[in-house]
Amino acid sequence: MLTCLITKTDCISLEVAKSALKAASKKYNDTDVTNRSIIESAVEKTLQESLNSKYAAGIVLVNKISLDNIDFDDQYNKAIADKQNAQLENEKQQIINKNNIEKTQAEAQAKEIQADGQCDVTAVAYRRYPATVLDQ
Repeated sequence: MLTCLITKTDCISLEVAKSALKAASKKYNDTDVTNRSIIESAVEKTLQESLNSKYAAGIVLVNKISLDNIDFDDQYNKAIADKQNAQLENEKQQIINKNNIEKTQAEAQAKEIQADGQCDVTAVAYRRYPATVLDQ
């Protein structure tokens, strides 16, 4: 909902404000559009640029934009929710992948240590019992 805090006679057209909102929101992705601080700043800048081009710079100044009761259609809300869920799943998968890599690296290191130990045992056995070790 766009409102004006000055008198109706001094207020810019609601359609101009709506147009600025639409133009500003097209530049952002789904999650940024729902972030008030991002979208309010963008709408303020877009609206000021529009007013400057229409009336000349400094004639009409936008002091602050405050968006309230922003409603999106169900399809848009579902798209945002789906995107957020996909991002969460991606983050979960990255954690799982990282844990799997760390586990595999630890297992490989353990096998290397075990193999080194086996080599050491074989070397000691060969020095003590050369004929027996070679027969195995």
